[in-house]
Amino acid sequence: MTSDDEYCKALDIPAPTLFAIYERLLLRLQSRPKSTQALVKSVLIWILFPPRSLSMKELCEAVTIPTGSKEKPSPVALNQIRKFCSSLIREAANGNHLEAAHFTVKEFFNTITKESHPHISYFCLSKEEAYLEFSKVCLTYLNFKDFQKHIPPFESLLDAFEGYPFYGYAAYFWISH
Repeated sequence: MTSDDEYCKALDIPAPTLFAIYERLLLRLQSRPKSTQALVKSVLIWILFPPRSLSMKELCEAVTIPTGSKEKPSPVALNQIRKFCSSLIREAANGNHLEAAHFTVKEFFNTITKESHPHISYFCLSKEEAYLEFSKVCLTYLNFKDFQKHIPPFESLLDAFEGYPFYGYAAYFWISH
């Protein structure tokens, strides 16, 4: 918009609902590469449905784990998550994790189904599907080659897992999903 007339005209158009805005965001995401869509879907699943919030380091690692893989991939950069999910998520007030940008984001994803929104069916999420994905990701993570070695002495146990921020979550929660 470049003129006062355009601004005034835009103000006369009623604002769409938040659900309509979220739907538009997802429609726009569908023009992105499949890898970007998969990242956004994974981030949303891990932010909207986990039994406890993941730290940012845990999240960056969790969303990059392809189920069934044996090698630990490099974690996604937090700025990539923020870039592609910015309108749907925000940093929590305590700065320790990411969360839905507004309570209506979770309401939206709890409401839409593949039948009611076939045009954005890829992004239709359910708690059941999320928990199945969580279990698969946790078990895949725990079966990485990196963990197929002898357990170190108790004194150096914490050091052995320092480069694996998702390990504690995966070991504790894999069965509770």
